[in-house]
Amino acid sequence: MKLLRKLFIPILRLLLPNCRQVTQMLLLAQERPPTLRERVLVALHMPLCAACPRFRQQVQLMQKASQRWRSYSEDEGLG
Repeated sequence: MKLLRKLFIPILRLLLPNCRQVTQMLLLAQERPPTLRERVLVALHMPLCAACPRFRQQVQLMQKASQRWRSYSEDEGLG
């Protein structure tokens, strides 16, 4: 089992995007719908990484906050 893990994980790391690439894909997904390839690569990367799921949560939080701000601005006639 350990031998399989030692062989499998490095191969996965070569095929999957790194954190910088996933971050870019997550940010681009805010501007346009992600491609199937991007969705699959991000989904495969997330369980292997501690930082990227937190970053995705932060991006979602910022998106909700900006939507609320826009809504508030429109309601108050500020926008």
